[in-house]
Amino acid sequence: MCPLGLPAFDIGIHDSHFVVAHFHYVLGMALTLAVLGGFHYWYPKITGRMYSEFWGKVGLLIIMIGSNIFYFLQFIVGLEGMPRRYADYPAIESWITLHQWQTVGAFILAVGVGIAILNLILSAKFGKKAEDNPWESPSLEWLIPSPPPPHNFDKIPHMPADWDPYNYEWLKKHKGGY
Repeated sequence: MCPLGLPAFDIGIHDSHFVVAHFHYVLGMALTLAVLGGFHYWYPKITGRMYSEFWGKVGLLIIMIGSNIFYFLQFIVGLEGMPRRYADYPAIESWITLHQWQTVGAFILAVGVGIAILNLILSAKFGKKAEDNPWESPSLEWLIPSPPPPHNFDKIPHMPADWDPYNYEWLKKHKGGY
C-alpha cells in the first residue's frame, strides 16, 4: 500500500521530498532495474555473446546499495519537512548532512551503473560465445540462433497444443525441439 494514498499522512508530507523519494523509488529503481534486467536477459540474443555474470552481480549489488542510500534518505529529509522544487533551502544541519549522504549514494549508484555498462560493452567483444538457448527457455525467441538471422524462422514453427512458454518440463522432455 502506498502511504501517499492515505489522506491523513499525505497532508503532512504533500509537496515534500518524501514525494520525490517515492517517485524515484518507483521509477528510478523499479523501472530502471526492470529494463536493465530485460536487457541482460536478451543480451546473448542481441550480441551472440555472454556477459560476465560475476560483474553483472557486482554491478547490481552496487546499484542497489547506491540507490537505497540515495533515495531512502530523501524519504527522511521529506519527513523532516524539506519541500520539493526549491533551488535553495535553509541551512538546517540535518538536511545538509542528509544531502551530503545522498550525494555519496549518487556516486555509488553511478559506479554501479558504470560497472554494469562496462561489463556489457566489454562482453560484446570479449565475452564467450552464447549458446542458442543459454537460459534453456521454451519460448520462441530462443529457438533461433544468437544473434538472430535476418529472417528469424525459415519456416513457421509448429506449436503443439500443450505448449507453454513457462513449461520447462515440456522442454526437457522434448529436448528443445518443437
